Amino acid sequence: MGLFLCLGRYVASKYGIIDKEKETPLMSGLYNSLSGSLQATLAASLIGGGAGIVDPSSPSWNGWDGTNDGDTTNFFPIGGYGPANVAGFSNTQALIVTNEQTVDDLYGLIVTRSGTSLAGGTVTKISEGSETVGQKASVGFMTASRCLVAYETNSSANRKVALVDVSGSNPSVLDYDVNGNVGSSTAPNLIFRHTDTLAVLLAEGGGSGSGYTIQTVDITADSITMGTQTVLASGGSEGMGVALDSTTGFVVDNVGITHYTISGGGAPTLNGTRLAMSSTAATYIDRTISKISSTRAVVVYRDSTNNKVMAQVITWDGTQIIRGNELVVRSSDTIQVQDNSWSCEVDAANGLVWITWQQLSVDTKGVGSVLRIRANATIELLADEVETFSSIQADHPACSLFPGGNDVFAITVCQDETTSPVKQVATKVIQGTGTGNELPTVGTDWEADITTMSATGDRIDINPPQTSPQGMDTHPSGTKFWTIGTNPDELTEWPLSIAWDLTSVGSPTSFDFTGTNNSFDGQWNGAGTKFYALTDQTATEIQEYAASTPYLASSLTDNSSNYTVTDDANPRAMFLDKAAGLKLFILGQTSDRVYEYTLSTKDDISTAGTSIGSYLFSGELATGDGLTFNPDMTKMYINSTTEVFEYNLTTPGTLAGGVTLVDSFPPAIIGSSALTGLSFRTDNGSALYMTDRTIDVIHEFGVIAT
Repeated sequence: MGLFLCLGRYVASKYGIIDKEKETPLMSGLYNSLSGSLQATLAASLIGGGAGIVDPSSPSWNGWDGTNDGDTTNFFPIGGYGPANVAGFSNTQALIVTNEQTVDDLYGLIVTRSGTSLAGGTVTKISEGSETVGQKASVGFMTASRCLVAYETNSSANRKVALVDVSGSNPSVLDYDVNGNVGSSTAPNLIFRHTDTLAVLLAEGGGSGSGYTIQTVDITADSITMGTQTVLASGGSEGMGVALDSTTGFVVDNVGITHYTISGGGAPTLNGTRLAMSSTAATYIDRTISKISSTRAVVVYRDSTNNKVMAQVITWDGTQIIRGNELVVRSSDTIQVQDNSWSCEVDAANGLVWITWQQLSVDTKGVGSVLRIRANATIELLADEVETFSSIQADHPACSLFPGGNDVFAITVCQDETTSPVKQVATKVIQGTGTGNELPTVGTDWEADITTMSATGDRIDINPPQTSPQGMDTHPSGTKFWTIGTNPDELTEWPLSIAWDLTSVGSPTSFDFTGTNNSFDGQWNGAGTKFYALTDQTATEIQEYAASTPYLASSLTDNSSNYTVTDDANPRAMFLDKAAGLKLFILGQTSDRVYEYTLSTKDDISTAGTSIGSYLFSGELATGDGLTFNPDMTKMYINSTTEVFEYNLTTPGTLAGGVTLVDSFPPAIIGSSALTGLSFRTDNGSALYMTDRTIDVIHEFGVIAT
């Protein structure tokens, strides 16, 4: 069993600011234990607001700063034979545990970071009494003052957990609990946090000693209780796990990937069918996993048959685990990743995965890679760098990192072979020298390829209060969605506590279009000071409303500035250029055309005038229901009730230069037959949202945008 490390788990939640617990390879996750103000402070200081932008065609890791090579001030000998394990319990502190060689005890040490320097406390005994400690141990973060340590003890192979107080300068054990005689091999591989008072323990050895098990660990005040174990797989070993929320998670071991549910001290429930580690027949070992969202994680592993480091996104769709593409992160005959000696961090706000591990060859090397995750679960390599640690010869090294403003901070724990036969445990800090430019983005002028559409499984159920939605719009920050429909004729506002995350939706509010009949579509202007509703009150028209508070539906009032549509008797969708506010497009179902208009006054819908051109789409689709464009208006997207069509505009922003059909794609949605409005994620085009009047929801689709 190799070394494990986890220092801090401060990464952004899905498309938002921050929320992930670090559950790989061992465990940490301070964030959820902090107050709201401290959460916001950590989010700003650690992620740096995601302000760095680079050309995605030439991303840069910006290298590692090797100035700490040979810096003995960052080495802390603990007279043990290892392996060593670490969990960070604050932004600057971590708990290291290691086995003592001569008397077979388990010891702990609290280390504190200041910049790139480390200071250590006093080595303190963790194991109980005179028990003999096995070679495998795991440490996991619970709160800013509590950690759990799991280890194997005595010849009967008991599995034991200690609750450790880390609020002082040295660790102090509060309680122990043990599962006695549970198998011939009960080595704990990983303990990780679901809530402040509930953790999960993964271990080799079931009731017969041949199974790989999962069980809960409950904390009540200063005591702990180990729950009933569930066997994941016969012969399984070397597992890693991640909590997706307070009750569900993934486990990945040498047999495959499992989704589970827990409830207090009861036996964990295994969901669906176990997914094989890969779609190929190769042998996969040395794996780690990190959370992306409440249904999705990224898995990194080594293909030992073909000597490759691989990565893929896995998704729980409610009934089964679905894998994304298998990415080759690194392929070289010098790769010797040792026993899970690595870690990965997910920065979901920027769609990034930071991976770090130690590669054993002639010298010990640190490898850092950056991957990008698309909303449709496609994953791709952005950058790859190597740093040589020439000052030590290490056995079973491990490394972990997290983004911190303009830098990437990494801490390494290893067994130093140079002092053999008495091995030491050392810690070492490396700090990146980036300038904030490691965070790639596709920019604002994206083009979405609709043939890459894939349902993410996230959605907003809009009934109640609204049925039969016809159109929708999104806030530029992703913190609000709006639906418009005919039952009732209202604009419904859906707040999101996490930007672009449909699972974070709050309670809706509505604005009643008094006197209107059949509202088919609508959108805000670029400043959020006006809303336009396409209706057929006394005549088919676009009605303009003024907002006293930008992007707030409840502040709308009718300003009596309307535009009567005469080119088509049955218009169903509209699009106003939000950037300039001078171009209007209307989709008509009677003529099967998109009409173009020019406004003589910015954002004043009454100045649209007569149509200056149109595009006939009847040759591609029978009936159009939704209409939108990309930001620089080089792409037009039309949807029917079952399919989305992508077009190129020869001249940006106008139909006059010519329109060419690029492709079409029928998104597969169970139980749906009536897609209506559509709107892209505006900042990078990585997601497409569509209303569905059959089952009254907003669907989310991942899509590749460049």
